[in-house]
Amino acid sequence: MLPHAHSAVVTPGGLGSTASIDVLHGSNSVGIKNVSLTSDWSPCTLRSRTQSLAPGTVLISGVKVGDTNQVNFNGPFVVQSVINSTTFTYALAQTVNDTATGGTVFYGNPNLSLGGLAQTTQGIAVNPITGVVAAADANATGQSPQINMVNSLDQSFSSVFFRTTSTGGCTFYTQSCAGGPELLGTTSVAFQPFANLLVSYNGPQNQLSVSDPVTQQRYAWVPLLPKPTPTTPPSIVPKGITLFSADLTLSGGLAVDAATNQAVVVNSAAER
Repeated sequence: MLPHAHSAVVTPGGLGSTASIDVLHGSNSVGIKNVSLTSDWSPCTLRSRTQSLAPGTVLISGVKVGDTNQVNFNGPFVVQSVINSTTFTYALAQTVNDTATGGTVFYGNPNLSLGGLAQTTQGIAVNPITGVVAAADANATGQSPQINMVNSLDQSFSSVFFRTTSTGGCTFYTQSCAGGPELLGTTSVAFQPFANLLVSYNGPQNQLSVSDPVTQQRYAWVPLLPKPTPTTPPSIVPKGITLFSADLTLSGGLAVDAATNQAVVVNSAAER
């Protein structure tokens, strides 16, 4: 949540774009008349007109399986184009043609879209004192920044790059840094607002970093124990959503207790 506002900043986590959402307004929904699939593209025709649907992420639910090849048209998708007030297109990873009817499309209307951030942006945090928003790109290795930041007051952008050597992650105090890519991936961020420090967590590598958002430098790098172990992502079915499931990669969680100046990390890959 942005301080002194009714806006929450959400990240795509692999699909869509980063946006600021007015939490006082719920999502919109429109019934689907029909949907067809031709050469990976799916034109979707709505039952009523809408003036607010724009390119972004939508959730399609309740569409019957395809009439000919039993294609599943349901799930979250990025709108590729808005043809008119009742028709839009989205992409499906299919090599067959098909048609279907029924269902509902759910969509929101962001009041601020943050362009230029990768779809692999995941963890996000807001400093309630400075209003700076930080987001972690789980697919960045240092060629592109692992952490992107935007000031909610003037919308100015800045970034933090992490690089590594054979002995560990480079920090401000590293005298000689070869600048090698850091292994994937930084998935979570949290602020210590009183000291204006940004704590980030690399879940797959089980590593913690502490950075200064002003100087955009990493000042501490800590490998945690136990070492990460490979896990199989669980398959989830969202409550109330039919004909749709997805693999969910759990990379752990991160929180900072500002009063005690402690960071708490949950390693989802640790053995129980």
